[in-house]
Amino acid sequence: MNYRRHQAIWLRIIAVTNLIFLPVTFLPMRCVAYWHTWLGLGGVMPQDALLTYLARWSCFDYGMIGFVLWIIATDVVKYRPLVILTGVVFVIASPVAIFIDTTAGMPVFWCIIESAGSLFVGSVLLVFCFAPSSNFMRLATKNA
Repeated sequence: MNYRRHQAIWLRIIAVTNLIFLPVTFLPMRCVAYWHTWLGLGGVMPQDALLTYLARWSCFDYGMIGFVLWIIATDVVKYRPLVILTGVVFVIASPVAIFIDTTAGMPVFWCIIESAGSLFVGSVLLVFCFAPSSNFMRLATKNA
């Protein structure tokens, strides 16, 4: 099993998932308000400068992180410390997501999906980082 290849594929999946948010940066706020209502987050979404800023900037950040992860995926050996850091950050983000989501009053399904998703994404990436490669296993059994 080629874990380096799996790392690259997994990082690209994460990257694409993050890149999806980039266009939201430029959507009219009425579209964001529609999602707010559709998700059951209350009636009318408040239209204040801080909320607009945070909504747009967080979507832009997600998109830029997606670009960075795509670049890291091009050479997981060269960027191994960043691959490991990415996995650790996603694992740490899981309890942080629970704290932020529950204190913000997000629906239970949102808290579960975001927290479990972060834990899953980070754990899989770390498994790919620390699992022995097939070449290593062949050399180990050959020399035994």
